[in-house]
Amino acid sequence: MSRLTPLRIHHIQIIMILVWLTVTSCKQPDDTKWQYTPDMADSPVPKAQMYPLDPPDGSVATTALIYSANEFDAEENFRDDYFKPPESREQFFQVRGEQLYATFCLHCHGPQGRGNGSMTDVFPRSPDLTDPIYVERKDGFFFHKITFGGLMMPSLGHAISDIERSMIIFHIRELQKAREKRDNPDQ
Repeated sequence: MSRLTPLRIHHIQIIMILVWLTVTSCKQPDDTKWQYTPDMADSPVPKAQMYPLDPPDGSVATTALIYSANEFDAEENFRDDYFKPPESREQFFQVRGEQLYATFCLHCHGPQGRGNGSMTDVFPRSPDLTDPIYVERKDGFFFHKITFGGLMMPSLGHAISDIERSMIIFHIRELQKAREKRDNPDQ
């Protein structure tokens, strides 16, 4: 039998140390990987667009539509030409405005805007939009009322875009013109 020489013992010790280093240096699968260069995907920083930044205080978007505090301020602040379509788009505004009016306004204000819609037997009568009081009102008044509502009128700003609101206003103006022609056929 061979005897263990000091040289063999030394070799066995080195092998045991290498085995021990190999076993203890292995990481579990849930540990993070050892990296020679940092990997940005594994960084603890929030990812781009993960959390939107708040706009700076006092800033206003370039496309923002600034709403007035009440319908009377809106009547003063909004220019009437803001709501007027280009001449080439008037037919489209009339057709689309009539569709939107039928969807959102007809049930209370009626087909001619006289306040005689199908809801008058359940709720108080809606105002007559063709009344001279409303004919004199500027478009900003109607825009504000459609956006924020009134006493019995629901706010529709969440459901109708500003362009669609201007189409409804255009249709209301057409209803007012039609009543004026009916009441005064000479003009």
